[in-house]
Amino acid sequence: MRKISANDILLYETCPNKWWLYQQRAKSGKSETKQLLAFYRFSSALHEAANKYFSGMEDIFNIFNEYWGKYKPPYPLVYRDGENWETLKQHGTKLLETLRRTFPIAIEPVITERRMKVESEYWIYTGQPDMIGYNRDSKRYVVLDYKTTNNPVPQIWARNSIQLTGGAMLASQYHSLPLPMDIVICNFRTEPVDIHWLWSERTIHDIDDYKRLVNYIVLQMNSGKHFRRSLYPFHTPCSWCDVISACEDMKHIETIDGLMEFASLGGNNEAFTY
Repeated sequence: MRKISANDILLYETCPNKWWLYQQRAKSGKSETKQLLAFYRFSSALHEAANKYFSGMEDIFNIFNEYWGKYKPPYPLVYRDGENWETLKQHGTKLLETLRRTFPIAIEPVITERRMKVESEYWIYTGQPDMIGYNRDSKRYVVLDYKTTNNPVPQIWARNSIQLTGGAMLASQYHSLPLPMDIVICNFRTEPVDIHWLWSERTIHDIDDYKRLVNYIVLQMNSGKHFRRSLYPFHTPCSWCDVISACEDMKHIETIDGLMEFASLGGNNEAFTY
């Protein structure tokens, strides 16, 4: 039984070899090196403030200031050109003021950031949606996600995101909530400083298709064949990959040869369906 998440699937689809190297690093007990990029910590501060505000109605600005205050200079964060601790604090205050003012009044928060799982015969899928709510207007449950970006998240991403589809699958099955569900993205933007709200939905057909994708990816993961993937030279994950040296130095990957052996990993053809 393989444990899997949306991040595992996204990583594997980006580069199977990178996913495999991450697995080896985890088995060896080596901790993952996190870059201390200020924008990531800033994003986490917004996320923390929004979640605690809607779960317990704590003061949203106090939560943000306490979290972001931990990274006040001389904490060694890496800032981009034009960024500093104070300007990001100002951005955060403005964004949270906008969140309180523009949060869709029809949405009632129900559950904030709780770990959930869905099990099949072949895998255990885990995740933690930012919020599950109820939309009084559409009379549907809602999966809400916070995203902090420089520029607006495009609408097509809201429709296609497997992370959001996975969130709807978890909410519907772990809590026995009906489909379809509304998908709402609260997009914290910094250029310009504002919030961009995106709406989509997930149906039972979306969830069924996603389960087939999870089955397929798990079958590939279990195959023992994890090939490098570089995409095109103008859109390649290799330029920012944090396991480049391990990838270049790797002599071989133990693989399973033969179509019969590969097919046997799935148990039977039902591995491709749910």
